[in-house]
Amino acid sequence: MRHLGLRHRLARAALGRDTSSFARRWPGKVLIAVILPAIPAAMLFKSVSGGTYADDSWAALLMAAALALAYLVSRRLLVTVLVAGLVVGVTSWVLAPDLATTDLLGVDLLGADLRGPD
Repeated sequence: MRHLGLRHRLARAALGRDTSSFARRWPGKVLIAVILPAIPAAMLFKSVSGGTYADDSWAALLMAAALALAYLVSRRLLVTVLVAGLVVGVTSWVLAPDLATTDLLGVDLLGADLRGPD
């Protein structure tokens, strides 16, 4: 029975407001101030270093906006990161292109030799 009380207390601490738990004092506030901007910064770093900044920098901007909005509403770090990740993941999935494998005449575009006759 004591084990269930500990589990319940840990769950309440993880899902409770940060201002009533670890962000009550300045070290927790600093941790939140470091973690929230670090996530989109890491996404931008990966995008710039990978040379795909023009293609996927929008995801870092969306992540920054989702993190800011979710934290303003919930004041919960764990919930904020999960919601923002879900928003960016679903948006990326919805916006992913559906590439055609055949043209209008039924020609296989992916397996066809499109160079023409030699």
